[in-house]
Amino acid sequence: MKNTLIGILCGFSVLSCTSNVDDINTSKATKNTTFSCGEGGIVKAFYSVDGSQVALDVKLPMEQVDVKNVRLDQAISGSGARYINKEDRDVKYQWHTKADFALLDINPTSGKTISVSCSLN
Repeated sequence: MKNTLIGILCGFSVLSCTSNVDDINTSKATKNTTFSCGEGGIVKAFYSVDGSQVALDVKLPMEQVDVKNVRLDQAISGSGARYINKEDRDVKYQWHTKADFALLDINPTSGKTISVSCSLN
């Protein structure tokens, strides 16, 4: 009985320490931030517990962009933190942050590339 209880508790400990895409956009996300971007744009960033993923809600009225829950994975960065999407092949997103500033690139396979600079609210 004692070994079973220890096994159950250890299982819960391991599960609670792992990061999960489902943790993004919930109170379990460690860092939720809002950035103001040029010409009335707003980007809300919801980072996973371990920082390996981010979900973005992007509203750029001048570019007619209004998307929610864009899931990005952490990528190699020379400085700051950089996230890219690996799943959606129709639109490539890149979110690069350093200190209180960020750069968002949206690159559809057909259409114009959108790049906006943002600052932390």
